[in-house]
Amino acid sequence: TTLLYSKFQNHELIKTIGENTGRSVGIDFFYQDFRTGWKQGIEESKQMGMYRQQYCGCIYSEKDRYYKSKKELLKLVKNPNMDT
Repeated sequence: TTLLYSKFQNHELIKTIGENTGRSVGIDFFYQDFRTGWKQGIEESKQMGMYRQQYCGCIYSEKDRYYKSKKELLKLVKNPNMDT
């Protein structure tokens, strides 16, 4: 899955939650670390001209894309000519 492919995710936490949830509903959770070959996959997809989004698609990363942190906003207030 996309969560287990990303090197930015907490795999131990995802694995624990998956196993606990699976146990509670009677389904085995299959864990595999899909990060192997991550960098190669990125390079190949770029060479092939494939669409690549810079966020995972969850609501939290979507928010981060559109809203600047308070720190970034303060920088803009202090220096309004700064590139964004």
